[in-house]
Amino acid sequence: MITGALRRDKYVIKGSVPEQYCLGKGHINFFKPKIMYLAKRLLEVNAEMKLRGFNPGTSIDITEFPNTISWEPKFRDSCLVRSRIKDRLLNPLKANASFHRYYGKPIENLVEFTDTMLKSKLYYV
Repeated sequence: MITGALRRDKYVIKGSVPEQYCLGKGHINFFKPKIMYLAKRLLEVNAEMKLRGFNPGTSIDITEFPNTISWEPKFRDSCLVRSRIKDRLLNPLKANASFHRYYGKPIENLVEFTDTMLKSKLYYV
């Protein structure tokens, strides 16, 4: 989505780029100059997918994208994402609560699961 938009717009970011990570309006533009982070994170996500038995097939060639900068998420950014994940798990927009799985098994206690997630030491966006 982000890389495709950059290609389409000839690597020019249309609109403003938020200074801080955000959800909602601006979150796509926030990542457009941060392709290095997205490529690194995609490698980590692909590795996790393989551990879970999936066969990921996506990659990012950062040499295609000029003016990319590195970025590392702050704890604040992770808290923002985790809060959204908790909200969506506890209040699904479409799927029912029994739809969600963790390592192939249904999550039996979503409140306990999301509380554990919020306390996790790792943080990503």
